[in-house]
Amino acid sequence: MTLFRDNDGRWFMRFSKFMVITSPLFAELWVIYVGLKVAWDNEFEYVQVQSDCLEAVKLLMDPNRLCSSLFLVRAIDIY
Repeated sequence: MTLFRDNDGRWFMRFSKFMVITSPLFAELWVIYVGLKVAWDNEFEYVQVQSDCLEAVKLLMDPNRLCSSLFLVRAIDIY
């Protein structure tokens, strides 16, 4: 499940989606991707992403992420 919170920390939207994922890393990357797409579609101006998956954070913070072999890392960078 993904939660969206306002500036005061109150959640105002949540969503969940069934996905068949083979690893926790891919599950986390999919959640981030889908969450950012929802934010984009709802025209949010500012978005802060929080994750407890250090590996996903490292991949998304890597300066060479546009060259990543993982499609989701490259797709997330668009948002």
